[in-house]
Amino acid sequence: MIIRDNDGAVLGTLERVYSPSVEQSNALNAIADKTCKQRDVASFYSDCMVCLRFLKLPDSAIDFGTINRAIAARWPKGLERVKEMAWDIYRKERRLP
Repeated sequence: MIIRDNDGAVLGTLERVYSPSVEQSNALNAIADKTCKQRDVASFYSDCMVCLRFLKLPDSAIDFGTINRAIAARWPKGLERVKEMAWDIYRKERRLP
């Protein structure tokens, strides 16, 4: 990502680094944060999915069981909704080369 000032001059660049443990931790932190809504958690869940695809890792690199149980504990009827939103984000917003 290129960072520009208000006049369009390049100030620097920002690189996204994917790590299974960081993505999983981010998702679990969002679930525990009572200010985060299901859409926020879905975005972090989607980041986990992107991480696996981008790094070409097996699904087991992220413990989705733990994430799913945490979502179900917070929103007993929300797991499927969060997963559907995550897939939506993954398909529409997370474009990878």
